[in-house]
Parts: sequence; C-alpha cells; structure tokens
Amino acid sequence: MSEITKLIDEINEKQIVDETHVSNITDALTQYTSESDFVELFQLGDALMSFGHIYDAEKIFEYLHENGEHDDDIVAFLTDIYITDNRLDDALSLINSAPKTVVTLMIKAEIFQQLNMPDISFNLLHEARKLGDDVIIDFAIAELHNYEGNIVDAEEAYTKVLEKETEVNGVYIHLRLAKLYLLQMNHEKALEHYDLVEEEHFQNEDLHDKALAASLNEQYEMAKTLFTRVINNEPHMMQAYINLADIHEKENEIESAINVIKSYLVQDDQNAMMYSKLGTLHFKIDEVSEAIETLSRSIQIDGSYQESITRILEILLLSGRTEQLDQFEEYIDTDELVAENIYLLAKVAAENESYDDAERLYERAYEHLSHSVLFMTDYYYFLLEIASKESYSVLNQLILLEPDNIEWVHEKERLALERD
Repeated sequence: MSEITKLIDEINEKQIVDETHVSNITDALTQYTSESDFVELFQLGDALMSFGHIYDAEKIFEYLHENGEHDDDIVAFLTDIYITDNRLDDALSLINSAPKTVVTLMIKAEIFQQLNMPDISFNLLHEARKLGDDVIIDFAIAELHNYEGNIVDAEEAYTKVLEKETEVNGVYIHLRLAKLYLLQMNHEKALEHYDLVEEEHFQNEDLHDKALAASLNEQYEMAKTLFTRVINNEPHMMQAYINLADIHEKENEIESAINVIKSYLVQDDQNAMMYSKLGTLHFKIDEVSEAIETLSRSIQIDGSYQESITRILEILLLSGRTEQLDQFEEYIDTDELVAENIYLLAKVAAENESYDDAERLYERAYEHLSHSVLFMTDYYYFLLEIASKESYSVLNQLILLEPDNIEWVHEKERLALERD
C-alpha cells in the first residue's frame, strides 16, 4: 500500500488530518509521476477538501494540473479554491486557459456571476447548453435567473428542469417553483408545489413560506399548524410570530394573538415593534390601559418608532386620556417625528390646553401638511380657538384646496364682518 493510500485511509478512519503526514507528501510531489500516483493524489486532494484543508489540496491539484492531461474535475477544484479565497483573477486565468467543455464554461459562468456580470454568465451557460444536454446546465440557468430576481424567466427555467428531474444537487425543484409562485402572489399554485415535496426535505424557511401561502389562500388551520412548527423549530424567528398572530386576529381570536406576541416577548423584551403590535391588539378588545402601558414600553425602547407613537396618540385622543401623555412624552424623539405624528401631538397638546406647545407643533406640521384638507381644517379651527390672526391666511388656503366648499366661503364672510 502506498503512502498516499495509507494517508487517505487514516483520514477516513480517524476523521482528522495529520499535517505532518500531508506535508511529507506535498513537499515531495515531484516524486509522484505515474498514472496511478495521479489517481491517488486526486483522491487525497478530494479528501483534504472535504476536511477544509484547501491550501494543501491546492498544492496537489496545481501539481496535477501542470503535469497531467486536462481534467475538468481538477480545474473545478482549483477554481473553487480560488473563488473561496477571493482570487477571482487567478480563477479566470485558469479557466481561460482550459479547453471549452460544459464544465469549464459553467465554471466560467460562475466566476462572472461572482464578478457581478450576469449577462456574460448567461451567454456562457447557453454556450454550454449547445455542447451538452445535461440537466445541470438548465438548473444553473434557472438558479442564475432566480438569483438575479428574474421571476418569470426563473419559473420557466425550473419548469424545464422539472421535465427531467425533481431534485438537482440537493435542491428540490418544486420548492423553488413554490417560492416563485408565492412571490407572484399565486398562493394556490405555490401550495400545489409545496405539497409535491415531503416535508422532511423542507428547511424551516420552506415551512414558513408554505404556511404563508396557506394563510394567504385562507387555509388558516393549516397555516396555524405550520407557523407553530416553524416557531418550535426556530423560537427567535419573529416573522413567524407576527404571521401567526395576524391569522388569529383575522379570525377575531384576539386573546390568542396577544398570547402569541407575549410568547415572543418572553425571549426578546427589547423589541419596540412587537410591543407596538401587542398594544394595538389590547386596544382592539378595549383594554385601553394595557394598550397605553404596552405602547409606552415600545416608545421607551425606541423613541423614534413612529408606528407606536401614532397608535398611542390616537388612543389618547379617542379614549379621552390625553392627560396621560406625561407618562411617556420624555421618551419621544421629537426631532425624528414624522409630520402626521407632529400633528397628532399638537392635537393632544391642544386637548390638554397647552396652547403654546400646540401652536408650535401645528406650525411644524404645517410645513409638510399644508396640502391636507383634514390637517388644514383642524389647524384653522385651532387658530380660531386661540384667536390667532393667522386663521385668515389658513382659511384662504382652505378655499384654494376646496373651492366648492361653501362652508369656507361663509367663514370668510364671517371673518370679514368681524374685522369690520
């Protein structure tokens, strides 16, 4: 038994690589010249690649490439090493010097994809297609379309692959097509393809997507079961909790939706968005105090989270609890407020008779909302309430916004009489 074969057997048996034994061989590569030596060296290089010893494998494959006849597999290993090591120029130089075969053209296509030149990659793959009828070429074309976001082309390409194989390189084609149909909002077709793959072959993301397709197809019981499995598999996958809670909410199972969000917050109690969702759910079942408390928690975590700010200000106004603004006002990042929330904050300040603050906030909101009839109407009546001279100017703008609204004409006449 040769030293190379002994080393391969040792690696396979012990599942470790003895660097000293490997160095003894890689330092004396020129001693191995026979065809059988080349076969054994190739097997050793393959074993070293499997254990992540790519630089030792590189020495072996470069020796074989320089001293033997062209071999697609050797070129494939070398280019894989170069690409992994981000040596794209070396990979391209190697592949350009190799004969044109299906394998080398496909490798070259991969390199140009890495270089962000997909058009060249497509041309190379179609050139490879002319040299051979292997399904792997059609699969590579489909994968490239998918990677580039060409949904319709990817669907067509995967369908072509499906005529020959349902699985290529560990990828289940029905799962790829299901995802593409889901992206096109064809939920029924997506489910058809998901159902054609045993769920033992699903990644957790596939389970999530199948659950989403079922939910969008209004198959809520299936969706709830699948989302629950996704959460059990991956307890930190926030989107699954949101989707599951949304289904409960659609079915008016608000308490169940609340429990789902709470179960997420047990493991992540610093998530402003989830507290915001929880607060909104509490308000749906008239748990106003709980809603305000939960939304306040969201704002304390992130004072610039606009959705929570919007919701809590709306709740304060709707429930007549504007005096509770002091509980969380200090946490709001006023510099980051969107115009709509500046407007809501102005309304709350006005309700609390903090007219100076309200006027300042209305003026800020006006810079962005002067086109809004709703805002301008509210602003006008606020200015009337505080007897501001600016009310006449705002009224004129309202007339321009709603020239057919007789109310504004009457208001202008009334103000004119008051001035006289």
